[in-house]
Amino acid sequence: FQVVFVGDVSANDKAYNTKLQEMVTAYQLEDCVLFAGPRRDIPDLYHAADIALHASTTPEPFGLVVPEAMSVGTPVIATSIGGPREVVTSSSGRVFDPKDPTQLADHLSTLTQDSSLRIQLSEGAQQRVEEFSLTRHVEQMELMYEEVLG
Repeated sequence: FQVVFVGDVSANDKAYNTKLQEMVTAYQLEDCVLFAGPRRDIPDLYHAADIALHASTTPEPFGLVVPEAMSVGTPVIATSIGGPREVVTSSSGRVFDPKDPTQLADHLSTLTQDSSLRIQLSEGAQQRVEEFSLTRHVEQMELMYEEVLG
């Protein structure tokens, strides 16, 4: 089991990031937890991952992590707040209440042990994310303009 944190750390989050790294050291988890920092090979990382976890406790209106992971077929576990709640369905991933870590633990446990479920969610994720494609967005905007402008 390996956990990889990917992305830059904002100035506001540097102290939190340091605390996380100290916890990894204190619990001797260096062999299974990696802080990869900012990367340019994000699609490769999604392909390499068995599960993408979006654990933000701050609601995002949409965000890119969830649909990016879904677009390459990486099963997603995301918080049930903000945009991910609307993007992830039961056939495309799992959501959890960020105030209830047992829900997250249950989803992680299930998905790490059930490869057939990961495959099923991977296929469902790729189908679901098509609803958020640029082509579909443009088509919907054109329909709306046609309706409004007659």
